[in-house]
Amino acid sequence: MPLVTDPVEAKEILQEAREAKVALANICPEHNRGIEAVLEATRRYGEKIGRADLPLILSNTGTYPDYPQLVHMTGVRDVVFGLNIMISALKSFLSDTGPYSAIRVITHLDHGMRDTDKEILENRLDDLAMVMYDCSHDPFDENIKHTAEYVERVKGKALVEGAVDEIAVSGSGEVKNEPTTVEMAKRFMSETGCDLIVANLGSEHRAAETEVCYRGDRAREITAALGRVIVLHGTSSLQKEELSKLKDDGVLKVNVWTRFERVGSRALVQSVLRDLGNILSADEIEELQKEGFLGNRYQQDDYVNDVCYGQVKARMDHMCEQRRREAWVDAAKEEMEGYLDCFGYDRFAK
Repeated sequence: MPLVTDPVEAKEILQEAREAKVALANICPEHNRGIEAVLEATRRYGEKIGRADLPLILSNTGTYPDYPQLVHMTGVRDVVFGLNIMISALKSFLSDTGPYSAIRVITHLDHGMRDTDKEILENRLDDLAMVMYDCSHDPFDENIKHTAEYVERVKGKALVEGAVDEIAVSGSGEVKNEPTTVEMAKRFMSETGCDLIVANLGSEHRAAETEVCYRGDRAREITAALGRVIVLHGTSSLQKEELSKLKDDGVLKVNVWTRFERVGSRALVQSVLRDLGNILSADEIEELQKEGFLGNRYQQDDYVNDVCYGQVKARMDHMCEQRRREAWVDAAKEEMEGYLDCFGYDRFAK
């Protein structure tokens, strides 16, 4: 199935999720490993519940200062070039002859900055069904004004997600806003005409090891007033039991990425360390041991014989991308399947 870049089709998928009371997964992969892990987990989950055409939202930030994903997509460090690379990769992964052709993938720009992402926000909407127009750094009245103007400009071209409140970045030292009030959410929705709103429910962006206070009560209050329109950012900061509540608290779209990057990266590092006797020469390992970075495991007989075929030495077949990709993808896709369960994707079963 081709990418979902039509806002009408995207709106139908959002409505399907509303009616099923599913929290749609919005994943933000920043490389092919991430795309593969997300799609493979979704394909496997679809097989498990008997539905191949499960919906996903895949997005990236552009020049968002806290983490500009499309800028970092390549060494060129150009946001539009990064978008081209991402869209091209998604089209390849979702080709008619590939294993993921049935999955419905909505394209989305996350944290679109009105000045530095202007080229994408104004001129590249043919590639995007949805955009987050992020004016949350502005005073509330200015936020509403700028967002409403953008919604009017792109009407019929893209669905718009607006940010009622700024979500703090973990470890940044930023002062957290109070959770979004029902009154703020109602005013923002009414005066901007957004399709979805990002509410501050206590979560944090890019949290590695933290505990926050997720405000499910506030999510339910906003949902009672406005329907299922809430987008939750900073989901990686929540515990699994909190994730399982999102779908029933009225959260329609859930952004998550840090958790998968953390799980995949740790698995990759552990894989490399265990296989280091086949990646580095004996001299290189000894040098790292002298510097205090490694222990003596790499000289023990059982390691040398069982892992290194009787001799510690660099072997080209252990340096290939396949091994690194598989370590990362295998760990991340397992985590992704667990998230789909938490978000209620079993409710899509026919």
